[in-house]
Amino acid sequence: MANKSKVTKVKGFEPGTILTGNTDTGGVGRQIENMLESNGHNLNAGPGPDLEDFKMEVKSRKKTATSSVNIGSMTTANIVDTPYEQSNIATKLKDILYVEHDQSFDVPSQVVTNSSVLDFNNPDIQEKIKSSYEEGRDKIASGYHTKHVSCGDYGFFEKVEDWDGYKFRIPKKGWNKLVNESKTLPQYNSLFGED
Repeated sequence: MANKSKVTKVKGFEPGTILTGNTDTGGVGRQIENMLESNGHNLNAGPGPDLEDFKMEVKSRKKTATSSVNIGSMTTANIVDTPYEQSNIATKLKDILYVEHDQSFDVPSQVVTNSSVLDFNNPDIQEKIKSSYEEGRDKIASGYHTKHVSCGDYGFFEKVEDWDGYKFRIPKKGWNKLVNESKTLPQYNSLFGED
């Protein structure tokens, strides 16, 4: 079987790149999406990954952020009816353009501190996320409809106000573990011959 070609970097988000969007309102994320569009990339505004051409999700995060990472939203009925592997959450959590930014000292804006493509395709990573998703799905299906539906270290559902649905979010600690694992698993596999 031939190796599938993988995108490992997306140009335009090198360390030092200035981002002027408001971090409190998602402005940096929208600015990154606008930059991608102006560079000719097709963006998906609906369910599934943001970068259609590469089937890649785009996530930006302030380096000092303490909040959980929002992955995507689903209606309550869709959560109940959709196993993890068939969900829009699973399609978003495969390949991720991850842009970290922080306050710039010399201008009143954000500056890119790191940009990389994260590979969450590894079965160990997917199993952790799936376990959290399915735990929350089971709770919601059994009538547990609180503001936060806790589902372990790698995800929880958060009720969306004035809508019959939830956001799937990953707590900061779980997100950091997944990011680190995505970076160390390829090294481990190359040393010990696993694919």
